[in-house]
Amino acid sequence: IPAYFSEVQKQINLLSLSEKYGFRSRRYEEGLQKKMDPQHPHHSAVILAAGAGHRMSRLTTMPKCLLPINGRSLLLHQLDHAAALGFAEKIVVVGYQHNLIRQHLSLANRLEEVVLVKNHDFMIKGNGYSFYLGAQHVAHSMVVFDGDLIFDRPILENFLNAGTQDKVLVGPGSIDDLECAKALVDQACNIDSLIDKAPAIETENSRFLGEALGILMFTERGRQKLLKCAERFFGNPGNLGLNWEHLINQYVVDNAMAAWYEPSDKWLEIDTPEDYEEAKHRFENMADKRSGT
Repeated sequence: IPAYFSEVQKQINLLSLSEKYGFRSRRYEEGLQKKMDPQHPHHSAVILAAGAGHRMSRLTTMPKCLLPINGRSLLLHQLDHAAALGFAEKIVVVGYQHNLIRQHLSLANRLEEVVLVKNHDFMIKGNGYSFYLGAQHVAHSMVVFDGDLIFDRPILENFLNAGTQDKVLVGPGSIDDLECAKALVDQACNIDSLIDKAPAIETENSRFLGEALGILMFTERGRQKLLKCAERFFGNPGNLGLNWEHLINQYVVDNAMAAWYEPSDKWLEIDTPEDYEEAKHRFENMADKRSGT
């Protein structure tokens, strides 16, 4: 947590900043009192599920989004959350073994509710490019999800209810963890930069807020700006294989993107078999919440 946030003042400062910069609106406060009505579409969900997940090869060769937690795949858990919280449409960007994902959705009777977008060159074009592809197929505001993420629904619900602006969901993390997608913020609690699978330097320690979870929101205006940024960014062939953190770093050069801090630890990104074992343990009591809380 940045040095200018003391442990005692952290939440107070975040609250005052959120009010100042519109992080919390009346709609957010009302959202704390009642669940968002699923009959009123909110955003488009874009789920990034094109990667091969080579580090999981010791355990499985299937797409990571199909890994089961409590008998239900990561992908279905995310679609359940999106459906219950009133997302207008659901887009899944696929690549590696995309036919398995299609078959899985068909068997679960969920294929008709999603749009599958193919990253045909997923071995060359990384999840940053998948992010770009998904954003092109959205008609309005969107929330983007890493497909290898498991999380409790209240985390997403709080994020959605926390006002409508471009923002990144940030949770607890260690600046010393190379796997941590480190979120560095300025004093307005806007994203200054994201460090992807690399160590932070000492001068960055004071700006470290936590780990970017892999859930991001863009307004329609922000999405349009992102598309223009991505077009320039991926015009450089050397950027095609980069993760979305690098695209966001380019985006925030000219655009404000808030950091919304979520103190809960009820989330996990699954990169390795060890992560998967931890996820099964952490979410062993996760209920099947397909249509309600």
